[in-house]
Amino acid sequence: MAQDAEAPLLAAGSKPDDAAPPPKRNKYPFFCAVLASMTSVLMGYNVAVMSGAQIFMAEDLGVSDAQIEVLSGVINIYSLVGALLAGWTSDLIGRRLTIVLANVFFLAGPLAMAVAGGYAMLMAGRFVAGVGVGYALVIA
Repeated sequence: MAQDAEAPLLAAGSKPDDAAPPPKRNKYPFFCAVLASMTSVLMGYNVAVMSGAQIFMAEDLGVSDAQIEVLSGVINIYSLVGALLAGWTSDLIGRRLTIVLANVFFLAGPLAMAVAGGYAMLMAGRFVAGVGVGYALVIA
């Protein structure tokens, strides 16, 4: 009986285990974290995708082995452009929008390479992807 006297009074029909509803979660930080991590994933993808595509590019477009080597390695030089512009862009439009811009570069570069009909267009697409890599290295 002593335990019943110490138990708190409950409203009719309520249970002692009823808790307040869980607080609403803010989805914006989660979205930003996913976007930032996707930037890093896309950066690795753009750097590594060339290894599997080199054979097919050489066959389909008739480019030489030396051109393929330059095309594969030049992304490191092109990323310097993005890295140099990333801080200025971040100051101008903000860090989050700069990450979005880097992802736009990541989308546009491979699309340009996918529709390329020759070596010059491949290099242009690789340049755009390289700028995206530079942005990602600095911002994400």
